[in-house]
Amino acid sequence: MKPKIVTVHVTREHIRKGEPDSPVSCPIALAIEGKGFNVDGVDCARLTFEDSEGNYIILNTSGKLATFIRRFDDGKPVKPLKFRFSLPLTIPAKLL
Repeated sequence: MKPKIVTVHVTREHIRKGEPDSPVSCPIALAIEGKGFNVDGVDCARLTFEDSEGNYIILNTSGKLATFIRRFDDGKPVKPLKFRFSLPLTIPAKLL
């Protein structure tokens, strides 16, 4: 199966609507949900969410993404950003 590249854009609207220290309502969670995923949690270490088929996805955060999360949670200004990941990068939820 050829991997699918998913690009997530965290917009000004996501930043405006996002809630600091919320693992499911922060700007990154809102942007991931906008791509059709169900977010389980976002923090400075990882993003966890499920696709429409129930596959559980875990992405480790680092660099700019982790910095964005820390700054937003600390009430500091952040700018829109985008990040990418490829699928399949999943473990079926039934195996967890």
